[in-house]
Amino acid sequence: MDARDVSFYFEVDNIIPSSRYRPLHDRHGEWLPPQRLGTSLLVQSGTTGLLFYYDYDYGTRQVQRVPNQMRHYKTFSVYMNQSTFWIFPDDATTNPTVNWSRMNFDYPADRNLKYPAYVGFAGEFIRMRFQHEEQRSWFDRLLPDRYHAIPTHPSTAENRAFGGLIGELPMIIALIAFSVGPPDVEAALQHCMVGPRWRLHNRAPREGWTDQRGMVVRVFYNPQDPHTRFRLPAFERGRYGKMFDVLA
Repeated sequence: MDARDVSFYFEVDNIIPSSRYRPLHDRHGEWLPPQRLGTSLLVQSGTTGLLFYYDYDYGTRQVQRVPNQMRHYKTFSVYMNQSTFWIFPDDATTNPTVNWSRMNFDYPADRNLKYPAYVGFAGEFIRMRFQHEEQRSWFDRLLPDRYHAIPTHPSTAENRAFGGLIGELPMIIALIAFSVGPPDVEAALQHCMVGPRWRLHNRAPREGWTDQRGMVVRVFYNPQDPHTRFRLPAFERGRYGKMFDVLA
């Protein structure tokens, strides 16, 4: 099996805090997303309600019909505020209690992967592991400065094989969607999610980073693929290569 076998369906719905939500802050003074049922609301515009399909050969496209027996894989709700991404690993619009975590990274121990960062919500680290100039086309657009790697010794930072991004599929899709304004999300998804190694658009960095902007990203198995439940976790872990890497 290789990257040509990976395919899945997904949705990207826009959400906003309800006008009934009285903002809360953590002990550091940072804004917290809504935590109770009814305080995150769907926005019926943009990509809300659309279903997308990704595969290696055709990239990403909108589909009109929900396939029979389509099963859920993962859902992430994500808010952004003041350059911080907040994650809840389910649908914040339907859960009675929502506990948010800051986006963070793990550093996989497999040396064959050449030290990528695994993005999610249960990691130990707040920054990428390595990055270098040939990756700037994507890390400047996907990640605010607070998540960038701390500069390292040149012999490490300049190694083209080191670094890259893998991780929770709904979160990486969310990062692409957040990188542009709401009217441009569909075009960005279709442009970026092509082939085994995804690429970034040429829109200006920070274009979509609006405070208290939110979305719910749902990923579904491809019911036509009998091995889909093994392939998606392997794709997230980098078994088919990094999702974003040099010259993305």
